Amino acid sequence: MGACLARAARGLSVALVAHERRQPALRESFDARVYALSPGNVGFLQALGVWQAMPPDRLVPVHSMRIYGDEPGASLEFDAYAAGVPALAWIVEDALLQDALWEGLDAEAAEVFAPARCAALEVSAERAALRLDDGREISAKLVVGADGAQSFVRAQARIPADEGDYAQSALVANFRCAKPHRNVAYQWFQRGAVLALLPLPGAHVSMVWSLPAAEGARVSGLQGQALCAEVFNASRGELGELALVTPPRSYPLRRLSARRLVAPRVALAGDAGHVVHPLAGQGLNLGLQDARALSSVLAEREPQRDPGALRLLRRYERSRAEPILAVDTMVDSLFRTFGAQEGLAARLRNAGLNLTDRLPVIKNMLMRYAMMCFFGALLALPALANEAQIRKALEPKLRGAKIEGVQPAPVAGLWEVRFRGERGLRVVYTDATGSHVIDGNIIDLRNNRDLTEERLRKLNAVKFESLPLDLAVKVQRGNGKRVLAMFSDPYCPACRQFEKALAQVDDITVYVFMYPVIRPENADHSRAVWCSPDRAKAWLELAAAARPKVPEAAASCSNPVDKLIEVGQKLGVNSTPTLFLANGERLSGGLALNDLKELLDQPATARR
Repeated sequence: MGACLARAARGLSVALVAHERRQPALRESFDARVYALSPGNVGFLQALGVWQAMPPDRLVPVHSMRIYGDEPGASLEFDAYAAGVPALAWIVEDALLQDALWEGLDAEAAEVFAPARCAALEVSAERAALRLDDGREISAKLVVGADGAQSFVRAQARIPADEGDYAQSALVANFRCAKPHRNVAYQWFQRGAVLALLPLPGAHVSMVWSLPAAEGARVSGLQGQALCAEVFNASRGELGELALVTPPRSYPLRRLSARRLVAPRVALAGDAGHVVHPLAGQGLNLGLQDARALSSVLAEREPQRDPGALRLLRRYERSRAEPILAVDTMVDSLFRTFGAQEGLAARLRNAGLNLTDRLPVIKNMLMRYAMMCFFGALLALPALANEAQIRKALEPKLRGAKIEGVQPAPVAGLWEVRFRGERGLRVVYTDATGSHVIDGNIIDLRNNRDLTEERLRKLNAVKFESLPLDLAVKVQRGNGKRVLAMFSDPYCPACRQFEKALAQVDDITVYVFMYPVIRPENADHSRAVWCSPDRAKAWLELAAAARPKVPEAAASCSNPVDKLIEVGQKLGVNSTPTLFLANGERLSGGLALNDLKELLDQPATARR
């Protein structure tokens, strides 16, 4: 934090006192300690030239976050695309961030005293004098204590602080995971414990596990495979088998709140002024916001204004009071709510997660509020103005179609526009004035993701259990744990090709809704499948065999084919095959085998 303030205090004469002088080095292995930085703080680091100094292949965007309660089915998900931002956060390793901060200190003309330790701080009306333990003395107009929870500066300035013990320890380690994390940050609330798995480059994740002290001591003592098994079980196998990459480390968790952030010629920043539980990942984010706010107050002060004047420093304190209180209150409330072992709070917290995830309006309000309060990434009033202008410009051009929604796209400067055309829900992109339209897909080349396709899957999602599964031909192989429903026509070339991929997937249950729209004159062939003694066999012989074999059964029994045509039309199924995953997401057209397996192995939590 001290190095960050030194970088940010441009135009001032700065001295940095540190216990050691950091030597940037090539770091091939992952650091066990990582941070989830908000978009606003990423922008701050970019302005300082720090972000650009870190290896880009080690900076990982978080595209969505899944939060699970301690009861089955209790979950909540936030999505960057739905928030209209490229990423909810960025995962950064502590060592790489520290290296980048220190690497540019020489260019900022900061005088560095390291290694050094402070011995005394004396403050007078005109200056502050900091004496080091080797006898050297530094005189300055302002001393900023960014020296951690056990702050020497805070103690010397006699600033009281309220402290509390969470009676927990945080265990950190990195793992290689068998299943792709897909840039998702996971969090499990476990009756007092909180487990987070954050995405790292490639098939790796970083763990932050807050545990009651006794349990933390037990888990931190586990070796290799035993620790992997413990985390696998706690994460419910979400990312498959785990292999330990970096040894675990643990540290105690405390809460601290300084009663003041400033005193005559003294200001506090970062953990010196506030320490919160890591369950919301806001510790460093608050500290970086402190650095940004303080450097801004100093840069914008009136000419000849003393940078250590208490009235000036009060501006900094006032600007930080509400954000710090909001985060501290939120985090402490979450800790107490999800720490309840039984009773009403334990039941309501899980119900609350489910209710919020099923009410898109409330969910989006919460997400946007969090982004505005902590990330500084969304500006509500300009967004509303742009939305109105885009609607006014584009709606007359859509041949009577009504725009269902407008929001920022995941690429800066573009806006997503949603409307229903002849082929169902469509997404196009436009500029902020609605002057130009881009009809196509946005591809994230770095992560090889089709963001538009993923967005349409979620927008078109349904509750899987609401599908009329009793009207489907059920085809099962193996234990059937993978689940898929599809509207398919036995004479559709794409459907027949997709059946080849399905045949290579083990442990799957496929619910086939027969949808004879390509050759409606052959609808009786689908009816005959339903009338066959072995419907699954009859379907595969008709739809998947090299040469279609029409069932011998008569097509005269009571069958659901006509009903399924109606169901498909109500669902907007206008092409075959149309697939529905267990999480409710919809895909039009077949999939390659590897893509199919990856999607089938996703959790069944609906992401809408």
